[in-house]
Amino acid sequence: MKKRRLFLGFMTLLSLGSLNAPNVNNQVEFVYNDVKPVNAVTLAEGDEDDPHRVEDGETVDIPVNVDSAPTIDEILSQITAEDLLGEAVEVECSPEEREKYNPNQLGTYLITVTATDTYGQQATCYLNIQVIDIVAPVVVLGAEKKLEFVPGDSLTAENLKTYFTITDNATDKGGTIGEPTFTLDDSPLSELELTSVDVGSHILKVTVSDSSENETVESFDLSVLDKNAPVISRKDAGEGVIKIGLSKVLSMEQQDFLDLFTAEDDIDGDVSDTLAINGDFIDNHVGNYTVKLQAHDDSSNFGSLTVEVEVLSDVPPVFILSDALIQATTDSPLSSDQIEKVIVNGIYSNDTVNELSFDDTEYQEGKLKAGTYAVPYQIKYVSAETHEEEEESGILQVDVVGDEQQEEEELDWWSAFCKWWIDGFQCLWNWLCGRGWYTNAELGLE
Repeated sequence: MKKRRLFLGFMTLLSLGSLNAPNVNNQVEFVYNDVKPVNAVTLAEGDEDDPHRVEDGETVDIPVNVDSAPTIDEILSQITAEDLLGEAVEVECSPEEREKYNPNQLGTYLITVTATDTYGQQATCYLNIQVIDIVAPVVVLGAEKKLEFVPGDSLTAENLKTYFTITDNATDKGGTIGEPTFTLDDSPLSELELTSVDVGSHILKVTVSDSSENETVESFDLSVLDKNAPVISRKDAGEGVIKIGLSKVLSMEQQDFLDLFTAEDDIDGDVSDTLAINGDFIDNHVGNYTVKLQAHDDSSNFGSLTVEVEVLSDVPPVFILSDALIQATTDSPLSSDQIEKVIVNGIYSNDTVNELSFDDTEYQEGKLKAGTYAVPYQIKYVSAETHEEEEESGILQVDVVGDEQQEEEELDWWSAFCKWWIDGFQCLWNWLCGRGWYTNAELGLE
């Protein structure tokens, strides 16, 4: 009797779970229906007459998606066998072979199936079932987490990982998740010390892959916020009580007082134009006052400074910024008597002055022009602290502010006109008196 050859073949399926086997260009392909079409490798070349037929001893690759993997019975139901005469032959797979396959665990499983004809001739086919993962990890920002930082914070990959929850569909099926990597504005980020230059909005990208090389890239908004308030300070860099003469207070506007200060922000720079009085200002009475200042930056961070002010009686209209510095104006120049009052009733207001001498020549000559002038002095006084007489010398700096144009030129012009008029009158009078057309100075009468 002629020996029969036995073939195993894959039937063309209309539908079974997530697995189809259409005939496409003389090859057999699997298609995953749950995510997107993913072509599997060719099952078998077969022979020229029937490319679906797999000969005895061949191995067939069968990739399946772990999220919708068919059972071993569903896979075996797709396999038929027939002898050379075209008669169907039963396909067999032992329990031991069936148990090798785990559809819920990533991996490759080699399963042996056989078929025997009525003459006892047996054919064998090997199913190389590949349980694979085709879904990428999922990256989400953690609950109650905000990607908001401030200058001075350190961004590290280790720290950023705590902001995200990363999951994958196959971690309970033998898969693993790799370490995430980060880029900030498309620049790799491992560690970065944030500075004021970084204030603003940025794009943080998180890239992570699973053990099946499925990769996810997610983008998140990251903000570096300006949380630092402006710093308010005195322009003269001084500290302590600011003393003001009552006459100055009576004519002083709030802006005059604010002009003694500056506000600087680490992001926005000079914000002195936002300086304001927060609360009560100075009353027109002698006494001690607390003045609160505030300033803000473009991010609405408010800085503050509390200033102690003492309003003194019979002190000229000046700001006494310290024991060595006062501020006057070109509009209200000080006489020598007023400078004496500043020293006695202002700087040494708590002490008893017995003797004072000073030289204000430099100031008196330049008091109508903006600038700083030195007034050296010597003083004897009884100290309010020690109750003993003390003697010391010092230099009082007079800072003159105002129009830097030559106001004294106008005064010099007026003085010259007055002198010309007086000299003319003197000449006329002396001529009428028979002394000739001379001024009093020329006649030695002054």
